[in-house]
Amino acid sequence: MEDDLKFRTKTINWRDWLGQYHMNNVLMQNQNGPCFVISLVNTLILSSEISSEEWSTVGKKGSSTSIKAGNSIPPSMLFSLKKMLLSREVSLSSLLNELTHLMLTLNETRGVSVDIGAILNVLPQLGTGLNVNLKLDNAVVANFGDQTASILQLLDLFDLKMVHGFLMREPWAEYDTFDKIQDFLISVIDRHSGVALETMPASEVLGLEVDDAEREVLHKYVLYRDFLSQNSTQLTEAGLETLKTDSELVPNNAFVIFFRNDHFNTLYKLDNRLYLLANDEGYGSGIVWEELKTVKGSDDELLNGYFEVREDESDKPQEHAEEAVYGDDPIAGADEQLAAQLQSQEDERLARDIQREYEAERAKREKSKDKRPAKQDSKPDKCVIV
Repeated sequence: MEDDLKFRTKTINWRDWLGQYHMNNVLMQNQNGPCFVISLVNTLILSSEISSEEWSTVGKKGSSTSIKAGNSIPPSMLFSLKKMLLSREVSLSSLLNELTHLMLTLNETRGVSVDIGAILNVLPQLGTGLNVNLKLDNAVVANFGDQTASILQLLDLFDLKMVHGFLMREPWAEYDTFDKIQDFLISVIDRHSGVALETMPASEVLGLEVDDAEREVLHKYVLYRDFLSQNSTQLTEAGLETLKTDSELVPNNAFVIFFRNDHFNTLYKLDNRLYLLANDEGYGSGIVWEELKTVKGSDDELLNGYFEVREDESDKPQEHAEEAVYGDDPIAGADEQLAAQLQSQEDERLARDIQREYEAERAKREKSKDKRPAKQDSKPDKCVIV
């Protein structure tokens, strides 16, 4: 489709907690804004790398001592999706088609009771937005409005989890979801429409001439208003600490989908430290991770695939990305660089072969499609499953 969203891809080289080398293509975030599909695909791809004992991108067999952290989808089922990401650019509709085929296959092989029809109906809407209502006392995201049942089944089918860090531990907290707090604040503002409660200092709000019951309401209003204002990043100290230390919520060596400020991203936890996949198009080719250190982001750092800080990393081309990795061990560094170079050459050859196969298959499908009678669309939509 002419107006179909398209996402660029990026090749990342990274090491997991065992020091095993991985090379993956991931989707990049572009100017079209947050997209749940991007984080879903990236998390699915990377999570399969650390859970696989069949094969990995570079052909190494996974370690049986790995902490249970990845999804349980057989890597062979993701081959077609990974092959698609070898292209420089991938359309949203093609991603939705591939996810549809994957869901149908998983639903058949696992033999679980899933309303696949409901999931397929909601899938085309995921490119335009997803309603998320956070529980401020639970870091697991499990409320998606009218789409809750379908999205939860989708995540369960792919063996993925979505988390957030917008937790509220204040003893006076009465409302447990973000939407409830917003509704409360709006109701108070509507009752006092004659004054600008949103911008009034707390002392002036509490100084309004009201009865005792309403004064208590205004006191709560100030507390909630100031809480949201002081935590505009939707990440609190309590939430950050929970994500780092709660091994049941996010185990070490685990990939999860991370939600924050209407944005979805891929989060990796390693040694109780949190790393966001740096897939924004504005980052340089050698930037792979952004360490999530602080609530405000003042100490967050951009890292390469080996979790090392590199000076002016965003300005360095990819071919120099290995230079500072090995420190004072030049022999090990040379061996690793040679192995990576040989593997890269092999992967490039394989990628070209796969791409030629893919293009030939696509041309065959297009030729077959042209022979079919035209079908009138009843409802135009850029996010459709072909």
